[in-house]
Amino acid sequence: SRFPYEHDTFCFDGLDASLEDLTRAFTPVISPDRLARLDAVVEQRSFDILPILEGAYDIGNVLAVCRSTEALGIGTLGVVSDTGLKFKQSGRTSGGAVKWTHLQQWRSTADAVRDAKKRGYRVLTTVFEGGHPLEHYDWTVPTAVILGNEREGVSEEAKKLADGGVYVSMNGFTESLNVSVASSLVMHHAVQDRTRRAGKHGSLTEREKETLRGVYLAR
Repeated sequence: SRFPYEHDTFCFDGLDASLEDLTRAFTPVISPDRLARLDAVVEQRSFDILPILEGAYDIGNVLAVCRSTEALGIGTLGVVSDTGLKFKQSGRTSGGAVKWTHLQQWRSTADAVRDAKKRGYRVLTTVFEGGHPLEHYDWTVPTAVILGNEREGVSEEAKKLADGGVYVSMNGFTESLNVSVASSLVMHHAVQDRTRRAGKHGSLTEREKETLRGVYLAR
């Protein structure tokens, strides 16, 4: 399943609580506006688009990507790092987005691609040549996009394992973009395309919405 939360109870302050328990406990102390905002966010959440950062070494870039990903309503950010990365729950760069994002880490590109395909994602890599523009793809199809770092770009291994390549069309002299900028452009297009084709970006079932609401209340 692409939805990462498969439980009926939630851990809050070291105690297990049901969704009903959390709703009963928090509804009186959270403002109606805040609860309405939470419900609106859940309604527009989707885990059908998965950005994956390959060879991530700059935590600042990862957090910047996390911020734009969360702001666009994308629920998971994937990271390939052979050393592993530690994330704080808040910070100036991420704007606190880590708190609301499911972070998936893999030690190798092969593991990331294998896992993504097993969960039903089409896998694309960002490329400079040999791929297709963003507009070529139907983004209502669950899609994972592998983005390389600024030093090496996407690895040859990723290109070989992926189902295709995608690039951001540019009209200026600049030939490459910072990974956080590239990610923002790709994800924004994906969300807009999904909204145009399906009427909305959000794609959760009612049960998944209830579960995600509980996850967010527990945070």
